[in-house]
Amino acid sequence: MDSRSFDETIRQYTLMMVNKIRQVGFDWEQPWFNPGYAGVPQNLSGRHYQGINSILLTMEMENKGYETPVFMTAAQASMEHVRILKNEDPLDVVYWTHEVHELKTGKSIAYEDFEKLDKAEKLAYQVTSEMKAHRVYNIQQTDFPKIQPELWKNIKNKFTVRELMDEEGMYRSPLLDVMIKEQKWICPIITEMQDKAFYTQKGNPLIVIPEKGQFNKGEDFYATLLHEMAHSTGSPNYLSRNMDLVFGSKEYAREELIAELTSAISGKELGIFPNVRVENAVYLKNWLVDITDNPEYLFSILAEVGKASLMIKGRIAEMNQYLTKEDRFISAAIQGNRQELSDLKKADYVPSMREIDMVSKYAKDFESVKAVKDVYNIDISLSCIKSENQVNDKHHNINRDNGIEL
Repeated sequence: MDSRSFDETIRQYTLMMVNKIRQVGFDWEQPWFNPGYAGVPQNLSGRHYQGINSILLTMEMENKGYETPVFMTAAQASMEHVRILKNEDPLDVVYWTHEVHELKTGKSIAYEDFEKLDKAEKLAYQVTSEMKAHRVYNIQQTDFPKIQPELWKNIKNKFTVRELMDEEGMYRSPLLDVMIKEQKWICPIITEMQDKAFYTQKGNPLIVIPEKGQFNKGEDFYATLLHEMAHSTGSPNYLSRNMDLVFGSKEYAREELIAELTSAISGKELGIFPNVRVENAVYLKNWLVDITDNPEYLFSILAEVGKASLMIKGRIAEMNQYLTKEDRFISAAIQGNRQELSDLKKADYVPSMREIDMVSKYAKDFESVKAVKDVYNIDISLSCIKSENQVNDKHHNINRDNGIEL
């Protein structure tokens, strides 16, 4: 990627982030990312874009108002007999190539082999990295919806936001719930009746958050959890960010922006849409100045966000094996996940009346009902969904100041 293209790519994404921070600055109670769809950017075959590209493409969707996070190159479009619409501009997806040479001998090794070395061994090598890019188009920049209307309908349905509720009418995330229950995160997660959420490195690393019932909304509980999980990825044993921070300093503000965006990206895949934390609203102006004055600062932030969100995503995906079949059925039914429902049916799983009632009560559209009907031949009627506002009066505010305890 030549220097001119690199500068243009940085300028393009810097402008997007500046606009996003200005938007949340006007109303910091709005979510970082539009809750109009769930899921993460991916290509037509379903392969997810990773790290920084996931964030950049999500920002592009925000900027252009696209409904589905599906992208393709011009070559992929051609293979699908799809035409790029007139006057549509592509977006650069970035990647890095690395050359690694031993300092003493000049001998080169593969970057994958270099990554396997410990910190002391890596000091004997020099790494030269070059940023490159290829161009992609969102599926809505093509005539795909017109020539493949049924497939387009299925793709849109795949990314429809469907909320799963618990018995109290609060949003629930089975994967995050089981992560807490089985204590499968990189450090213990403690939920207890108190009014403070934080990650601490003192002694043994630990995340402490209030009980879910103390939050106004279930989403707020999980967004807070993801924020603290993001901080914990900076541990010296994992991504090794500078966590020796002074509250209110530039370095502290930088770490908070990493946690904010990591929570937003990780949450979006789960159908959770975190907003700017109240205590971090004061940093919005500083973030805006730093990004505007030094556009490469943004890329350094997004690189860290990419690594942290990828780490969280990987660990959450591992939680599927710990879900009960009951949770798997309820989640799959409400999300209209036919593949998961079919897998359960093949395993001779029969849902109970309680599970059917849960789906009837909390399913949000007829696609979910149709999926259960098609796979299990069970008729489900949609009930009115209990609004979380009905239970808000029994909750109190959570103090999320000092999200990192030093």
